Parts: sequence; structure tokens; C-alpha cells
Amino acid sequence: MEVYKTVPHEFADKFESGEEVKIDTFSAYHKMDTPRQDPMDGKARNVVDHYQIEGVASDHENAALMSMGISQSMCIGGEFTNLVHETELRDMYVFCTSHTPDFKKAEEMNCSLFKISDLTKFASKVRSVKYNQFGNFAVRQVMYEPRTGNPFVDGPRFADPFKKDLDYACENEIRAIWKIKGTRRGPIFRLPAVRRYIERLS
Repeated sequence: MEVYKTVPHEFADKFESGEEVKIDTFSAYHKMDTPRQDPMDGKARNVVDHYQIEGVASDHENAALMSMGISQSMCIGGEFTNLVHETELRDMYVFCTSHTPDFKKAEEMNCSLFKISDLTKFASKVRSVKYNQFGNFAVRQVMYEPRTGNPFVDGPRFADPFKKDLDYACENEIRAIWKIKGTRRGPIFRLPAVRRYIERLS
């Protein structure tokens, strides 16, 4: 799967050689204060202002209440108001790329643009080289949808590493994620073995 990655000019040479490849975690990204940061990445929020269940809850209502952290044993009638329940993924490594090259955006961000010839092979190589730190991985296109909603109206929201808010749909993102093995490391890793997949475009 061919993808594209922007890297600040000052780190471009070391990224191209594989000497310094940044692979951070969801928790680290949440601490960053930048316009590009999606605060709901890796999270989901279910919000209920008011909902009345009459009698025994339907399967749809039970699913909505379960997404709010309410057990099915409690789902027999009742009024629910001002409920907010947020879920968050167990932390994992994430490497974000785009499906399309954007030279203009790279220039505006003072970044170099790179092509990664095969993100799946890239992710697999990272895991094989850093097997004590990186566990099982997945590579997938990100889907964009509201990450906050009313579970009775919109259906339950669940934290998903491949879902982001609609506001970020312009990123057209494809990402690789890995389970964390042992103690979290990084975010800079020496990975010269992945340089075969990296080509600088600008």
C-alpha cells in the first residue's frame, strides 16, 4: 500500500536514512497542542441529554445503555438525563500517513514529502526489528465520522484506532498501529531496515 508522509525539514535526512523514525502513541499525541491534533483520536464519547425507556428495553436501547457503561440488568424502564460516557483505547503505537501526496501542504508546513512504497511491509519490518517493543500490527484506511453522539439516536460510539472525527477527513489518512510490548519507548526509533521503503519527493 503506497502512502505519503510529511516530515519537518530538520528531521528529513535522518528519516530518509531510517536513523530517526518517529512513531508515537495515542497518549503522547493527546498531550500535543497543535491545530492538527484531533482530541478525540482513539476515543469516543456517548452523550445523552434525555431519554425515557418505557418497559423492557429493546435490543437497540440495551446496546445504547451498554455503550454508556450501564449493565443490561439495569435496563428495565427508567429516565436517563445528562449522561456522558467516554471510552479510550488501550495505548498503542501509531504511524500516520496519507493516501495522496500534497506538495502544497508539505511546503506550507515547512516539511519534506516522502513516499513509503508499502506501508504494510514497513510496519512488518518495524515489528520484526523492534520485536521486544512492537507487538501485533494493523494497517488500514481511516474512516471519518462524528466521535461524539447520542447512542439512542445515532447508535453507540466506540473507541477505534481507525476512526477520526469528520473535521479531519481532508487528511485522507492511512495509518499503521502496533500493540505496545513491555514498557513504552520512543518516540524516536533507529530503523535503518525500513529505508528501502522510503523515497524523498521534496
